[in-house]
Amino acid sequence: MRSKSALYFFMVLFILSSMVNSTRTWTDTPPEARMVHGSLDTFKGEGIALAWGILKNSQGKGPEADRVAIRIHALSKDWEALRIEGIDPFSGTRSTIYSALLSEAPLDLSLPRSHFDAFPRTEIHFFRSYTDLLENKPQWILYFVGVPDTTPEFLSADQLVKHLEKTFTIAPQ
Repeated sequence: MRSKSALYFFMVLFILSSMVNSTRTWTDTPPEARMVHGSLDTFKGEGIALAWGILKNSQGKGPEADRVAIRIHALSKDWEALRIEGIDPFSGTRSTIYSALLSEAPLDLSLPRSHFDAFPRTEIHFFRSYTDLLENKPQWILYFVGVPDTTPEFLSADQLVKHLEKTFTIAPQ
């Protein structure tokens, strides 16, 4: 039962993220935003913890049916909002994947693996306030180029959820 619930959860997240998805073509990053490169499947710093995982397609449809999950947890109350963008570094096209207020609960995002073919760079913009989000004034940006090589792959949603839960047995800073 838990496997179906976890799979349903990721499907709902994908549908919701698709509904808010928009594509823009600007390349300007606010000059005051500090850039931090995330190179591994986990990141902890700046009051944020993040983990990646891949749900492999078990029906033999190939990697285009794989799902990439990202869990983001605000460990401090310094961050009120975030925006996640996919970027094509060659054309400069940006696609807003998700924009939200942060809460004490971790944020789970699920994307098709094929998303990273069109938008190989992922930027996560962190904002101290909702107003900063509306005015596009992030205080810092965590970016990844592609899906990190160290990202673990799982054959069941249960295994993926357990991995993400285990990763976030972290005491707040």
